[in-house]
Amino acid sequence: EFGCNICRKVLVLPLTTPCAHNFCKTCLEDAFSGQSYIKKRIYENGRTLRSLKNIIRCPSCSNDIADFLQNPQVNREMMDVIESLQRQTEQMDGNSEELSDDNAA
Repeated sequence: EFGCNICRKVLVLPLTTPCAHNFCKTCLEDAFSGQSYIKKRIYENGRTLRSLKNIIRCPSCSNDIADFLQNPQVNREMMDVIESLQRQTEQMDGNSEELSDDNAA
């Protein structure tokens, strides 16, 4: 499957979460923009006693992907496959246009 689970289009800079769901890098980052990965507990004297990790749920399931989002890596293998398939499709489209031009003559 080469579609983003957010925009439903062909993946651009694909990210594969630890729970094996695929998203465009921009779609996933935009979905959680402005959210902090760490929640600080501050007490009256202003000292931070303990930091807690915010739970950020995968848009496709309930798994926590907060750690993954701190340093998401593009799935290069998937990106190469998508680009290869797109090139093949473009070549086939070009060949079918040539055939239809030949038939019209």
